[in-house]
Amino acid sequence: MSRRTYLVTGAASGIGRATAARLRDDGHTVLGADLQGTEIAADLATPAGRTELTERADELTGGRLDAVIACAGLAHFRPLTLRVNYFGAVATLEGLRPCSPRAAIPAPSSSPPSSPSTRRTRPSSTPHWPVTRKRPLPPPRPPSTGVRATPSTAPPSTPSPAGCAAPPSPTTGRAPASRSMPSLPARSSRR
Repeated sequence: MSRRTYLVTGAASGIGRATAARLRDDGHTVLGADLQGTEIAADLATPAGRTELTERADELTGGRLDAVIACAGLAHFRPLTLRVNYFGAVATLEGLRPCSPRAAIPAPSSSPPSSPSTRRTRPSSTPHWPVTRKRPLPPPRPPSTGVRATPSTAPPSTPSPAGCAAPPSPTTGRAPASRSMPSLPARSSRR
């Protein structure tokens, strides 16, 4: 197995720390990036921190980086989460692209590759799944009028055990109207 150089963001704790430790145990060179306690101290929530990360990674790897494992992230419903989890990850990957051994591959373009042979060798920004829908959307349902079926227009229902509701009709999605309500036992006033 060849030794590789990895950059792991979020390497000071959690999944990032475990991933970095596993890669080091396997004999790979690992650069950790986090707010503190790693080879690269950078705040991915800020543009300055993202720039610091890419510059330090380029400096420490000599411009050669085999893989980036983006584990930095937050689980809060705040704007900071978006800045770290999305913008931090995207800026890290874009900034470290020149360090990749495949840096000679052109950056993704907005147009799809011209032939299947180039599609395999060049990344594309187009998704791998069909963009157009293969079947049309069903027509919208008419708004509910709130009118329920009366016993004379309701479809015949099969008898059900006492106290059990009949299953919904496959055509209306509603339980069939019952002809009579079962009587319930009287409540005792004593508890």
